[in-house]
Amino acid sequence: MKKTKGQADKRFIAFDKEINANRGAKWGRPQSSFSEFCSIFEFSPISLWEADYSGLKLHLDDLKNKGVADLRKYFIKYPEEIVSLSQKINILKVNKAALKLYKANNEQEFLECMSPVFNKESYDVFRENLIALSEGKPDFSGESVIQTREREMRHILIKVVVPPEYSESLAHVFVYIIDISTQKQMEQALKESEARYRAIVENAYDAIIVVDTDTGIVVEVNKKSEQLFGMLEEEIVGMHFTQLHPEEEAENYRTIFQSHVKHGPMTTPDILICKKNGDEIPVSVSSSVIYLGGKKYISAVFRQTEKNSDEIRSGTDHPSKHAEMRSLPPGKTDALSGREREILFLIASGNTNRQIAQTLNISTHTVRTHRSRLMEKLNLHKTADVVRYALKSGLLDSESI
Repeated sequence: MKKTKGQADKRFIAFDKEINANRGAKWGRPQSSFSEFCSIFEFSPISLWEADYSGLKLHLDDLKNKGVADLRKYFIKYPEEIVSLSQKINILKVNKAALKLYKANNEQEFLECMSPVFNKESYDVFRENLIALSEGKPDFSGESVIQTREREMRHILIKVVVPPEYSESLAHVFVYIIDISTQKQMEQALKESEARYRAIVENAYDAIIVVDTDTGIVVEVNKKSEQLFGMLEEEIVGMHFTQLHPEEEAENYRTIFQSHVKHGPMTTPDILICKKNGDEIPVSVSSSVIYLGGKKYISAVFRQTEKNSDEIRSGTDHPSKHAEMRSLPPGKTDALSGREREILFLIASGNTNRQIAQTLNISTHTVRTHRSRLMEKLNLHKTADVVRYALKSGLLDSESI
């Protein structure tokens, strides 16, 4: 049986208080209080029934008198009893919200919807409700599924409340219902979306890790990451991202990480990661900032490159060179996208369009397009202008070219 969520129970509390404060009017209080009770009942936004469960109570008592000690086992053995007991409920009154939920124009049409045909959810919930009533519990809550007059299935939260003065006879019982179909649809859509995301990530050609930007802790990895790092998922998750790189260069990689967090989508070519056995593997990493549950994360894609670790350590693409990008110049570069900033740095570092395309795993046409746009934004006309701008702004130092 599905239980109601805590927040769903809170949605019943306010109405419970109103009913509890006024229901006694129906059975002996002044006429003004009785009128107030009827108004609350009729115009409540929550679907509400008043029902007579006395016939059902007599049947439950009869089962006890016959020696049935475990109703749950009994109902499993005799499931037809559930249907028989449901037919002993006499609905006395329903409010406008209940008619609307069941798409009934009046109480007669509403009663036509009360079919004794159960599905798995409604059967389980009604069975547990019967057990709760037999144990003398004053209320019961659960999730179920109903069918409207137009044969539309709706997911609901249901609460059954027995007034204290009718705890023995069950002659008057209140049934509250909240339609949660929209919520269920959203939950299902979210599950499907998560399943699609998981399928994409798990079947990706490259290693993908997700890192908490606040702590630097790895929170998620895919199967390719296990192969790349030579570790199981449970070993990688919980590590600090710097532990995936050469220990002596932790600060350089911390700077690269902070740059990715600050500037959004970007690619850093030719960096080193460490396998569990100590081997250093050259990779390029492309990242983007994502938000999950209101928190900020970096999703990083690692792709192994053709260079060896010695080439990377001695070349201009060593992480210590990338660290020079940590402070992008103010002013005009604020208008550049993350990709344009990457290409600006690579142009100023002396790379050709073809080299940039290979480094970033994009086409030369795309490089030319970004190059044209960034030069237009910065009002630069030649490659030499790009180099001078990078030097003057501090994006690049003279040793990097």
